[in-house]
Amino acid sequence: MIPELPAYDGPNELRIGTEKSAVQEAKLNATAVKNKGNSNSQMEAPVPKSPPRQPKFQTVTEWAEVRFSTVPHKNTLLRWVHEGRIQPQPQKIGRRWYVTPNAEYRPD
Repeated sequence: MIPELPAYDGPNELRIGTEKSAVQEAKLNATAVKNKGNSNSQMEAPVPKSPPRQPKFQTVTEWAEVRFSTVPHKNTLLRWVHEGRIQPQPQKIGRRWYVTPNAEYRPD
């Protein structure tokens, strides 16, 4: 004999798991709402947000987009790499050239 499933009332009513887990989830949600409004409950210290991590490397094209108002053509950027005009020197990883975000263009 196949057990009868409850009627489906839309995506908000979809429950996966046992009835027991749904009841436990509802109790946890009710407790969280109650504690949120209760000013006497213990307040957790706010976690300080750390600044966003700066990537160690970025492609030469991404670097140029940040550094220059008009982005040089990819052939120009490759010529600068090969002539040593970008310091510190970019590294080739796979098929792309990568550079540190603090690299600078030196016209010499």
